[in-house]
This record gives sequence, structure tokens and C-alpha cells, in this order.
Amino acid sequence: MKTNDHREVLDAINDRGVKRLAVPNRAMRHVVHRPKEEDAAFDRIASAFLYYSAGRVDNADVLISGLDKRTEFNPTKTLRPISELKLNRISFLTGRPIKEAEDTFLHWITERDGDVTDQDRAMAKDRRAILRVNDLVQESYRRVSAQEALKRLASAGFDQA
Repeated sequence: MKTNDHREVLDAINDRGVKRLAVPNRAMRHVVHRPKEEDAAFDRIASAFLYYSAGRVDNADVLISGLDKRTEFNPTKTLRPISELKLNRISFLTGRPIKEAEDTFLHWITERDGDVTDQDRAMAKDRRAILRVNDLVQESYRRVSAQEALKRLASAGFDQA
């Protein structure tokens, strides 16, 4: 869903029965929600956490660490350039075709390739490397109230100046 309308975001949270929220650590925006929708969310949301795109949030009270190097398989593969995806169409583990190499997926991802520059990819890899502790990734989060989480979600698309 792509919207800057805080009411649509809250409707989506309620429609999907979300009980746990992870929201970006960005400025809060004070908005007025429809009371019925807001009450439904507050009754159901059990916990909310702030995250930072670089993996570590200030004043964290929750640390999540990988227990196996395989936990980094998906993030590493996500950062691969399309040229590499096109070459590796068969899994070296199973010998079977992999989803990421299916023609429909490759067509879709090729159309999206311009969304991420080589510089973006390099920066993301560097950020991910910083999170490694003993060759395993450790990320941090901070618990917040559901009210604060919704206010942070409501600031999407607005200048944080």
C-alpha cells in the first residue's frame, strides 16, 4: 500500500488484524483519527517497536541476533545486482530452478532496477556489515506505545525539516 493518508494506514492495520507493529524511527505527526478506528487498533495492538533502517535504534531495549549465518541469506541475495540474478537461475544446493530466476520475476525486477542505484546497493551492504557481531547480525529496536507508533506512521511522506 502506498499512501500518505494516515486514515488509510490505520484502516489497513485494522483490516489485517495487526497485533504487533514495527515502525520507522522518524518524527511524529499529530493527527486525528476516527475514534472507532483508533480504539479498535489500541484494543488489539499488543506491542509496537521502533526500528532504524541502518539496523540500530537509539535507546534500544530489544536486541535481535542471528543464531545462524543462514539468516543473512535473504538480505545478501536481495542486494545482488540483476545481472547476477540472470546468471544464477539454478540453485547450487538443489539443482532446481529458483524463484528469483523465473522469467516473470526477472521481468518485474528488471523494471524496478532503476529504483536502486549501485551506490545505494553499496551503502546498504556497508550498513549491513556494520551490524555483524561474531559474523552474525544483531539489530536493535525500542518499545513504544501504540499511540506513538501510529503518530510515527502518520508522518510518512512529510518533510521532517
